Parts: sequence; structure tokens; C-alpha cells
Amino acid sequence: MFHQFHEPLPKSYSRFKAELHALFPVIYDTKHMSLSLRQEGDPWIKDLLRAGDLFELFQKLSGITISYSPQISGGPSEIRAHEAGCDAYATGVVFLKLAHLMATHDISADIIAPVGPPCPLRWSVHRAAVRQFANRVNLIRAQSHHVSLEGPDPALERPPWLCVETLNGRRSLDDLRHILARCGAVDIRQLSKSCLLVATGNYSCARDLVSAFRDDKGVRVTKYRWAQHNRGLRAAMWSILFFSATLSTYCILRLKGADLREFQDFGNMKLGFWGFRIFRQV
Repeated sequence: MFHQFHEPLPKSYSRFKAELHALFPVIYDTKHMSLSLRQEGDPWIKDLLRAGDLFELFQKLSGITISYSPQISGGPSEIRAHEAGCDAYATGVVFLKLAHLMATHDISADIIAPVGPPCPLRWSVHRAAVRQFANRVNLIRAQSHHVSLEGPDPALERPPWLCVETLNGRRSLDDLRHILARCGAVDIRQLSKSCLLVATGNYSCARDLVSAFRDDKGVRVTKYRWAQHNRGLRAAMWSILFFSATLSTYCILRLKGADLREFQDFGNMKLGFWGFRIFRQV
């Protein structure tokens, strides 16, 4: 959008952030808000904000009742994703609902509780409640959760990749994907017929994932290790090991003056991977 409707992208990342912030001094990203609250909140908040897209979150928040919640009228009679005005309307409703929820409740990992007796609130109170999320834009498939448009970006804080493996065919990979989707924002890639590589959005999601399979004897969850789980790398390492062992044996026999005629069968052996003979034919 910056490039298409404003001007070519700046050469530096910091310059891009500065110019974008000048164009839009205050930005609120409802996805970043909901993901952050879900990470920090109690089980009720986590379940409420667990949604696959904007419109699922819109439906969930529209279905709860909070005293003195802002009255919203004039919206479309039927909400359809990606239709003119519907996305903007749903985003606005989600923002107001989240702002009122934060302004009227103390949200923590242990409990969600009202901050005082129900009463009408001014917009300044709602704005103060969401100020911590101003000018923070969510990132997906990145080491940081978000970028900050008015300061330095946060430190890298993504959890390590996990391998979820089904044992002895007790679970199908489709079953695993269905369970993983309920744990939160995850990216999944199939490593083999029995193993999935999973990148979680935050440590809370990673803990939920581990807890989901803790008592399941047919599933094993381990931290992804490149040398252990990369099949191509393992094959290359075994090839190198075999070549090194064979070459070492040949060198030892030569140094000891052994008669290679006793190893005529080996002399006919070729290593197709390397493309040359190891033992001399006699």
C-alpha cells in the first residue's frame, strides 16, 4: 500500500517506519491486541479470543454482554468477509469491544475481574486502556511478535520449533493438525509420514501444545534439532562417515603392507555416491 498509493519504498527499514508513522500517527492492530490478551489472560479470555480470523473473533465478541458496552449501530445487515465496508466495520467493532473489556476488567493469567462497579465510561478511559498497543503491528512467521512504528522493535522472543511425531501409527497427521489448531497460532510443515514441524506464535501457545499431548502415549513432542530431524542432512552424514571409515581402513592396510589380494571382493566395490573406487583391483 505504501508503494502503490504514496511513494516508492525507502531504502532503509528505519526510514520506512518513520515515514509510515508520519502518515498514520496512531495505528491499532486488532490482531496484535487479541493475540497479546490471549497470551496474558486466564482460560476464559484465551477461549474467547481463540479465533481463526477477524470475523470469527467479531462473532465471539458480539456474543458477550458487558455492562455499559459502547452502543454500535448502522452496521450492515449481513456481514460478509472481504465485501466493501464489512472488513472495516468488523475491525472497528472488535477494537471497541476489546477496548471496553480492557477498560472494565483487570486481565491476568490467573483471573479476569471487574476493576470497579459498572458505570458509563468516557472515550479517554478506553483510549488509556489500549494505549500500550498503539503503533504496534503484528507479524506472522517472524522471530518478533510485532514491529513498533514509534520506537525500537522488541527483542526476539519466539519459542523454538517443535516436532510432533505420531508413534506406531496410533494417530493420523490430520488428527494432530486438528489438535494443534486449537492450541493457537501455529504454522505446520510435514517433515515425514509421521512427523510435523510446528512453529508457535508465543510461549503460551507452545505450553498449550505440550500440555495437549502430555498424556498421549501415541504422540511425542520434542524440540526441533536440525542435525537430528533433517533427513537429507542425516543421509549426507552417514555417506561421509561410510566413506571416511572405508578410506581409513584402506590407508591402514597400506601402511601395514597388507596384501590387498585377500580383499579382492572389496576391490570390485564402487561407491556410486563419490564416483571412484576405494580399493585397488589386483
